[in-house]
Amino acid sequence: INAEYMGAKAHEFVPLPGYTHLQRGMPSSVGQFFGAHATGLVDNLILLDAAFRLSDSCPLGSGAGYGVGLPLDRLRTSKTLGFERAPHIALADSNARGKVETAVLDAAGAVMNDLSRLSTDIVFFTSCECGFFTIDAGFTTGSSIMPQKKNWDLFELVRGRASRYLGLRTGLNAITLGLASGYNRDLQDTKGLVIEGLKVARECVAAVSRAVPAMKPVRERIEAALTPDLYATDVAYALVREKGIPFRDAYVQVGRDIASLKAPDHDATVRERTHQGSTGNLGLEDLLASLEKDLDMWSRRKAALHSLWEGLLKK
Repeated sequence: INAEYMGAKAHEFVPLPGYTHLQRGMPSSVGQFFGAHATGLVDNLILLDAAFRLSDSCPLGSGAGYGVGLPLDRLRTSKTLGFERAPHIALADSNARGKVETAVLDAAGAVMNDLSRLSTDIVFFTSCECGFFTIDAGFTTGSSIMPQKKNWDLFELVRGRASRYLGLRTGLNAITLGLASGYNRDLQDTKGLVIEGLKVARECVAAVSRAVPAMKPVRERIEAALTPDLYATDVAYALVREKGIPFRDAYVQVGRDIASLKAPDHDATVRERTHQGSTGNLGLEDLLASLEKDLDMWSRRKAALHSLWEGLLKK
């Protein structure tokens, strides 16, 4: 997240074509591109927090789903080990096996989905047809037969790993689908899928975190792609603002005369879009504040658990 935030901050007002249907549509900015992806990852912290809270309940003492014939103090055990939520009905705790693992992979899967989309965007933006970014040496690979090639296949591999991750999630869902209440041996295979899935996710996050800061925008290629037709919507809005023409009429009027459009100052256009979330008002400070708040919460959770566990090991 920090890598994408820094990319947005460093190139906040650098123009960039905005695409819909993989066709150039409206002017955007490098700041909006990286900032949007950073925001998506910050939003995923909500899902990760939900998965954490779901798993923050101690199942010890539930046995095979029906409790045990001993006077166990399950609440004390739960508090001693640092679990936040009290134990449930024993059968509910048993039935949660697989459900908790699925929630964890679903939450981390949202991160993988976002990294996959980022990777696809970057692969497209760095194709010979676009060439909007360069990257430092060491982040591209060559071809087995074409000496001139410099492929951004790190991002292709991240995209491929996202598909592989989806297979792990699907496998986990399939294991738990239709199970009867109480313990079933099928559940033995759930942990391996979670461990492998989280390993894949961590590797992808690490790779992208290293690669994104090494990217730099190429102004001349970007400006060459900011053709006058991308500003057609801006011209239509101008007719609405300045002449009071209904947008539907302005839309038709501008659409009939696309060939006469002239490209304005690209940088000025980026800065002039001042409504919240647009290129001139991305709210990156608010994004950073939200990120720092979430990271502080996770750091305190980690510190509290590690302190508790270290205390138990010393006893």
